Amino acid sequence: MSTQRKAKAETLDLSHLPIAGYGRISRIGSKDGNRISMPEQRRSWDEQLASKGRELYSETFEDTNRSGGTTAREEFQRLLDLLRQRKIGGIVVKTLDRFSRDVIDFLTILGEVEELGGVLLCGDGDVTLRGGTSAYLATMRIAHSALEREQRAEYLETSVRAALDRGVHLSAPYGYEKGDGRGKPLTLDAERAPTVRHIFLRRIAGVSWTGIARELNEGDYPQPRPYARRDHETMEVTYYAVGWSHKLVKRIAENRAYTGVAFNGDREVEGAHPAIVSAAEYASANRRKGTRYGQPTDGYLLTGLLRCANCGRALAHTKDGHGRRHYRCRAAMAGAANCPKGASVSAEAIEAYVYDAFAERWLAGAIVAVPTNEHLAGLQEAVTVASDGLARALRNLATLDLDSETEAGIAREVVAEKRAALAGAEADLAEAVRAEAGADLPITLDQAMYDGAPIADKRHWLGIAFPLIVVKPGGHKVALEDRVRLLDAAPTGTDRVAMMAAARAVAW
Repeated sequence: MSTQRKAKAETLDLSHLPIAGYGRISRIGSKDGNRISMPEQRRSWDEQLASKGRELYSETFEDTNRSGGTTAREEFQRLLDLLRQRKIGGIVVKTLDRFSRDVIDFLTILGEVEELGGVLLCGDGDVTLRGGTSAYLATMRIAHSALEREQRAEYLETSVRAALDRGVHLSAPYGYEKGDGRGKPLTLDAERAPTVRHIFLRRIAGVSWTGIARELNEGDYPQPRPYARRDHETMEVTYYAVGWSHKLVKRIAENRAYTGVAFNGDREVEGAHPAIVSAAEYASANRRKGTRYGQPTDGYLLTGLLRCANCGRALAHTKDGHGRRHYRCRAAMAGAANCPKGASVSAEAIEAYVYDAFAERWLAGAIVAVPTNEHLAGLQEAVTVASDGLARALRNLATLDLDSETEAGIAREVVAEKRAALAGAEADLAEAVRAEAGADLPITLDQAMYDGAPIADKRHWLGIAFPLIVVKPGGHKVALEDRVRLLDAAPTGTDRVAMMAAARAVAW
């Protein structure tokens, strides 16, 4: 310690102030927590202060589930602030490792404590940096504690890595059970696994998290496991029965373990245990927005999907005086000057038209595999290469001597081949783009599934297949194919303004 620091410390006398007790548990339920419970730490404070004739501060400071390897501990920092304000005369802990397990943090903070005139009392031997021998012993003790912490972390990491290498997931989420024996892969819980699959399938169908939770609570489904809470003082565990909530449903759908993957952090092992859902089903369930249910528009299949070509606004559902259903431009219905003759179409006719287009593309056969980003990039590159090849062939044809009919004929054949290659590459890319859009549809979607689904599910699927359906004003005598455009790619941006602009920009 410098001469300046010694002098400053000697001018401060905090011995008349009470000592604040600090307790820490690294992890509730751990061996460390069981060995040094909070009541045990508090008893140690009382014994130490009684032997030294010091008073315990009225408020205690306890951090749970906090590592000693960091100073980012709320109660610990609050305690230090009191010391800086000269409201306490020091800190008492049961053992030194409750205070810190990091050498640099320990030396820095203890130096500040003593500079302020405070003391650090430890049940396993007080420490101080005043004096060479004392500072050496304190540093050795904290270094040993830091080394022990590091070795425990390395042992834990090694154990986790070994478990993952054996295909062992460290926890058993809802729908699974611990394997037969310690360190064995997970096995299916025959009672709960079907509920997990139901959650994924309903989410794939477009049901909101809240809607799925409501179904599970109202239906005959196994309830979640009771919630366990451990009292950090008595270390007793209390179980609380809980129902399904939207957060719990969402947490299940986001858990990769249901695809058969054992993971911890960035490390993962595929095929470690039986899968409840496929990778494609997992991806589909986690890349969509849910559909609101129970709305008064449930009788209208295309509500929210149709837009007016004139103004870009959504078409509203309505009925005429004879009870016939229609979709009509909202602006025109409101008498807006910018769209006096907005689009209007028979609900029965356009619903059949859109359904036929959807069924031809998505119900006629199985959904193709979802293309990867690398696959799409490769197809785009193929289009670029084919386009460049066609451009070179055309330039070559333009520079040939027209008197040489043979060479000109060969060049024209090359141009035709390059043109066909470009058309094929563009068709492959277009099909992959459509497949990517269709990836949000249920993997098992077929005619029977579609027919048996509620209208909200059908509307959601149609919205995935055709993100924008534009209707042009025209009488009932104009064929729908001449006044309806089904766009299978969403415009840039999905906000209201972007959708309106995209609808107005459609070419006819």
